[in-house]
Amino acid sequence: MKRMIIALLSMLMLCGCTQYDSIDLQGRLQEQIDAAQSWQVSEATNSKPFYSYYLPRDIGRFESTASGNLFCIDGVRVAMSLNTAAIINTILYPSKLEKTVELTGKTRVGYMESEYTDINGDAHAFQAAIFDLGNTYAVGFVSDTVLLQATCTALQTGFIAGRMLQIARSLTVNTDQIVTYYSNQVPEISNQEKVELFDTQAPENGRIEELFEDHTRIDSIPSVDNQTQSTEKSSD
Repeated sequence: MKRMIIALLSMLMLCGCTQYDSIDLQGRLQEQIDAAQSWQVSEATNSKPFYSYYLPRDIGRFESTASGNLFCIDGVRVAMSLNTAAIINTILYPSKLEKTVELTGKTRVGYMESEYTDINGDAHAFQAAIFDLGNTYAVGFVSDTVLLQATCTALQTGFIAGRMLQIARSLTVNTDQIVTYYSNQVPEISNQEKVELFDTQAPENGRIEELFEDHTRIDSIPSVDNQTQSTEKSSD
């Protein structure tokens, strides 16, 4: 009887491993993105001179700058920054900016491109991608207004991508102020741009590369004090 119980437990463990190893990352990505497309877009709860956005109550915020934020979604750090290069290119140069989401040396295991409608009724093309980093996964979201990036577990990839889209849909960008501030600092961009994840414009007081460190969970971040870790609910 004891041997039979051990055998059953072993089979259950093997089944669990098999199920985890066979996670359909593409399917999860599609499912969560489709769901986020159907959610009602909420009015902005946070604002900056360059942009405003809605932050759900279950999403925390570590840092906020003039051009980006560092969020906590499902215990994962998610970096957001305005896609200032694309915004300026769209306004100052009539050519269409085509984006390709890549991560050098990493295998892309999930990808989709589509279009979303933001809080103002404007349409934006976007791309979402998942990359296998070995022990973890990278999720990237790129549109003509915003870049969002994170590292997380396989099980979290689709969910994180969906929440990225939720934030992107609520985003309102103050285009005139961005063009005025950045136009003398950013050179003209050609028709095609390769958006290299984790090597793009980061929030002003942080580096996207830090996401590659072993800090994918909030409980492993030693440098953030208690006040900063608390979820900010009110507008700036």
